[in-house]
Amino acid sequence: MYKRQLPKGSTGPALLTVQGFAGDTRLADLRRGNLEATTLKSESIVVYVSAEDDSEDPTPAQWMQYLRFLPASLVVDTVHVVNRDGDVAIFPLRDIRGARSAADRFEVSLLADLDGTPLEITLEITARKIMSEEGRVTFRAQLAAPESGTRGTLEGLLTGYGDAFRFDVAVDAAFADVATFIDLFPDAPPLAGALTLQGKLQGDLNSFSLTDAAFELDNRPAYFFEASGAMTSQGNPDPNLSLIASGELDSAKYFLRWLDLDLSPLGGIRASIALSGTVANPAIEQLTVVTASSEGLWIALNGSSGPGSLGSPQLPPDTHFTVHALAPSLALLSPWLGQAPTIDPGPWEFAATLRENDGALHVQNIMGQLGHSESTQLSVTGNVAQVALTPPEQGTRVAGIDLGLAVSSADLVLSLIHI
Repeated sequence: MYKRQLPKGSTGPALLTVQGFAGDTRLADLRRGNLEATTLKSESIVVYVSAEDDSEDPTPAQWMQYLRFLPASLVVDTVHVVNRDGDVAIFPLRDIRGARSAADRFEVSLLADLDGTPLEITLEITARKIMSEEGRVTFRAQLAAPESGTRGTLEGLLTGYGDAFRFDVAVDAAFADVATFIDLFPDAPPLAGALTLQGKLQGDLNSFSLTDAAFELDNRPAYFFEASGAMTSQGNPDPNLSLIASGELDSAKYFLRWLDLDLSPLGGIRASIALSGTVANPAIEQLTVVTASSEGLWIALNGSSGPGSLGSPQLPPDTHFTVHALAPSLALLSPWLGQAPTIDPGPWEFAATLRENDGALHVQNIMGQLGHSESTQLSVTGNVAQVALTPPEQGTRVAGIDLGLAVSSADLVLSLIHI
């Protein structure tokens, strides 16, 4: 059997095309408008949708009321939803198998498409209150794309009231490739690796809030992070976020790319970070990076940085960090400074404050020591007014050097000021 449902008074394409239709019902189902004892089958259904047609769209509450037409048994081989707004988009569904497991409960399984790979969906719907101005159903949806390693579970409440659907659901999802998730936010910084997330999702089709969220991003050996916090969107494609994370990484470039400090010779780096702002333009509220080598070189960075600082090659505004480093020998700096001195003067320690100043780096409160306190020791203190992180067209990269040196030993104390 072949059926076409046309818009009233229209000669355009059918709203609904059904092929290979078969069904079995009873008069009581048709009289009550509840298909609890009806079976429906179809080889193919094509649904055309458009926001620009002349017909009045059902309200969310009316959509909820349509759930009473779910039959006792449903078998559909293929469904194609054709969206005719702007560029035509086709959403294929297949192998739809559904049935009522109770008078108010419907369970269905089907296959959809996720970036060219099959997406398995199972859905359980329980009608709590649908024949009113505020339709309510509880549901549990399980999604799995075995070929891409993506899975997810949504469980909670869907409400149709006024002009919007509202949801309040628990989310548990895993993505073998974080790009599957992060592509939802076009301006987000690039990430790689596997992502898992859990949380509570509330909102409607235009805005949402994800609270009590827990994330795990695994891109080892490059980086691994666990995070908790929240994301909110008020109709903006770039959601606000508030996250606290900790983990390991092989380079500080993922957070402090502007510093151009390669810490990879030290091996693993521990980091904790608090982020605020938006997904595309986050600010570092607090960042601590600590790394230590087995030979005794220890480096710590701690501070904050303004919007756009995550992975930015440029020095972000409002940057304020302290750096502290120490080691038993200058030889441990050879990966950065080249060949170590022939005579090792002994242990050293360095600390300073790094601030953004008109796009350049202002180095303050420099304190350094080299050598043994019981023999000969060199100390340095002071400030550097400006360090350009990229070579300027004119002038030097470093300006405003104001340093004081002091050399001390058991027999001599010598100070040299303003070098």
